[in-house]
Parts: sequence; C-alpha cells; structure tokens
Amino acid sequence: MENNHFEEFDNVTLLKEKEVFQKIFSEPRKAFEYIHKNRFENYLITILITVGICNAVDNTFEKIIAGTIDNVMLSLTLSVLIGAFLGWISFYLFGGLLSWTGKWYNGRGTTDEFVRILGYANFPTYISLLVTLIQ
Repeated sequence: MENNHFEEFDNVTLLKEKEVFQKIFSEPRKAFEYIHKNRFENYLITILITVGICNAVDNTFEKIIAGTIDNVMLSLTLSVLIGAFLGWISFYLFGGLLSWTGKWYNGRGTTDEFVRILGYANFPTYISLLVTLIQ
C-alpha cells in the first residue's frame, strides 16, 4: 500500500475571503472547519478589536438608555478607546484559559486556535451592532 504524504491536501476546498464570511452566517460548521484547518487569519486582529469596541459601545448604550450616564460623548469615546485596547486582550486571556483548562482533559487546542475561532464566532455580533446603529 502506497503512503500518500499529501493526503491532507486531497479534499481541501479553497474558499475566497468573501465566501468564508458568508459561510459564517449560512453554513457555520463548514466555515469554522475551514478556518481551523487552513489557519485562516485574514482580518482577525481587526475583528478582535472591532468586536471589543462593539461590546463596549453596546454596554455604554444600555447605560445611556437606562439614564445612568450624564456625559454621553465622553462615555462613548472612552468605550471605543477602552474597548479597542481591552477587546483583543480579553480574547487572548479567554483563549489561554480555555487552552489551559482543556489540557486537564487531554485537549490539544492552543491559545491561538481558540482566539481564531472565538474571533470569527463573534463576527455576527459586529454585524448586529452595525444593524442596530443604522436603525
């Protein structure tokens, strides 16, 4: 029997960037399998920073609606700056914790793999905030 050293490349479907982002919504399982297997990291840092900003702005909007914030512009500015800085850091901390605790159960996932998947999994959050802002 012949040993095929290129077996892992035989059934690989190459997707364009646009197709990957579309499949996150339409076929998430295929999209995340592709992202994981191909170590797809296009726009990852941008997505991590943007999702951090979106989460911070969303929290600020909730406080603005509740009436607990007096200076709206200052609060929004600070939430954007702090969200951009702490957003990507929080993904790396959470990915590290997942990797570390996963090793207790003989898991093989690395911090970078968790961050990659978590970042793209939060992409719909970014889109939903844009839709909310447009309304």
